[in-house]
Amino acid sequence: MCGIAGYYLFSESHAGIDLLGMNKSMQHRGPDANGFFENNTIGLAHNRLSIIDLDARANQPLQDSTGQYRIIFNGELYNYKFLKDYLAKTFNQQFTTSSDTEVLLYLLIHEGESALNKLNGMFAFAFYDLHREVLLIARDHVGIKPLYYASSRSDVVFSSELQALKLLNRNFEIDHLAVNYYLHLGYIPAPYTLYKGVMKLEAGHYLVIDKNGVKQNKFWTLESTARVNPGSSTSIAIGKLEELLLQSVSLQLQSDVPIGVFLSGGTDSSVVAALAQQAHGKQIDTYSIGFNESKYNEAPFAEAIAAHIGSNHHRLDLSLNDALHLAEKVSGIYTEPFADSSALPTYIVSQMAAKHCKVVLSGDGGDELFLGYGSYQWAMRFQNPYKRHAYQRIHPALNLLSSRYKRIARMMDWKDNFSLHSHIFSHEQYFFSKKEIHQLHTTPTEKLHFDLFAPGRSLNFAEKQALFDFHYYLPEDLLVKVDRASMQHSIEVRVPLLDKHVVEFAFSLPYNLRYHKGIAKYLLKEVMYKYIPRQMMNRPKWGFSVPLAAWLHHDLQYMINKYLSAEVIKQTNLLNVTYVEELIRRFNNGKNDFLAQRIWNLIILQQSLAKN
Repeated sequence: MCGIAGYYLFSESHAGIDLLGMNKSMQHRGPDANGFFENNTIGLAHNRLSIIDLDARANQPLQDSTGQYRIIFNGELYNYKFLKDYLAKTFNQQFTTSSDTEVLLYLLIHEGESALNKLNGMFAFAFYDLHREVLLIARDHVGIKPLYYASSRSDVVFSSELQALKLLNRNFEIDHLAVNYYLHLGYIPAPYTLYKGVMKLEAGHYLVIDKNGVKQNKFWTLESTARVNPGSSTSIAIGKLEELLLQSVSLQLQSDVPIGVFLSGGTDSSVVAALAQQAHGKQIDTYSIGFNESKYNEAPFAEAIAAHIGSNHHRLDLSLNDALHLAEKVSGIYTEPFADSSALPTYIVSQMAAKHCKVVLSGDGGDELFLGYGSYQWAMRFQNPYKRHAYQRIHPALNLLSSRYKRIARMMDWKDNFSLHSHIFSHEQYFFSKKEIHQLHTTPTEKLHFDLFAPGRSLNFAEKQALFDFHYYLPEDLLVKVDRASMQHSIEVRVPLLDKHVVEFAFSLPYNLRYHKGIAKYLLKEVMYKYIPRQMMNRPKWGFSVPLAAWLHHDLQYMINKYLSAEVIKQTNLLNVTYVEELIRRFNNGKNDFLAQRIWNLIILQQSLAKN
């Protein structure tokens, strides 16, 4: 895991680019070594977190034996040993290091853009041909690793984190469309960022940059690979999934430094921990945090799982108030608005793990792949057109009842001309509807648009909702949360459930193997029960949450005054003061605690504008 930055010049006449400063701003991503390469066309910089091949010869930028090519790489290739054998046998290729970066370098030299189809891992990289003056930059299939870029007439500049591009001092303007997306989702989806002219490279995409300009292409889409709906029996599907997961976990345990597992005690992290203990050959380390406030404390469940599988468990107990000091750090870590409050405990558990290891496995992705969220059942309720019509008729009456029914009324208040999937997601997260955004945002822009390409088979509404989460929520919220929180402490987090082959298999499954007779994540749980008794997992799903409403009523109330006062709102000129004041009034009256997420959303937006 590392941080990369660089630029490509279309002409020698350009404003100065502080490559050293860009690299230094991301030193937390790779404190073990740094390196640079610059000429009249290209600049490449790298911060290294040494995981595979700790030798200095594997430092980057890495060049080939002829000196014609350079590469900088952030991430891991889990099939690099297979690819290394393939290159040696097919091209008689020799290697001077045991790093996966050198394997990627020579694979690109021999096979060019088509090499991307052979990769299995998490990555963002830049590969440069000095003779042809062509730069290739790419982001992995799922979007586990980040890559930002800014393109102008004179250059293209890119980096692993947004703050490096902000050092360009180009007076980037606020993108009001991105603000609308943020208010609706709590994060800004790719390809947008908070700033016009700065983009996120989308998952499964790459850029080819030469003196003629920039071309963007896709090298992988879930829709083009998850086409087959297997008709095999349940037992065969369970066996196949177990085989794929064991293979993925085994590959991702490859490391030349200590490795562990985040273990919350839920299904996803438990199955990863159990398989890791099975595959590792010796006792693994597992990590969890426990909150003294019992409603939010899953640590005892994690300890029970750890005891059963035989891992060496590390538990950190803290009061939720111990996380309060991080509230002011969020905008600095994420650089643009990011309203996921579980970023705070994620930061803390990463901090704890960093004291013991450099690599951690996590269970991210299980809900999207195997239909674990409650929102998927809401989507199924909307599938029936007669029910949709009934919802639209009765939702005004529900608004007259208690806050619970008002929440249901908001979910039912959906019009067919707007994305159902984003509507369900936004409501489940307690953020702002399209109607509310037009009342709240001083510069509402054109309609929010969400691409959702169906695979080569029909999907029901729950499966489409999961596809929405896979394309938007997973890469631009959950994986961003883990990447930034972990890299602040210079540790690498790997996600075995998001192995390319596991993803393609999961989205090819029939619905009744993902959600079966009221059981969410059915197939994944059946694999887990081979390693962990059913009775140990028979409990409600909590999630990695914090008591946001209680905080904003008490310890964090100052943030409402600091960032949502009429004076501050008028300075940023993005929000309707009257609308915000009414939200705060209702929240302070204590009638609608679900307003806490919406107020937090606005606080983080204002905080990001103030600090960034």
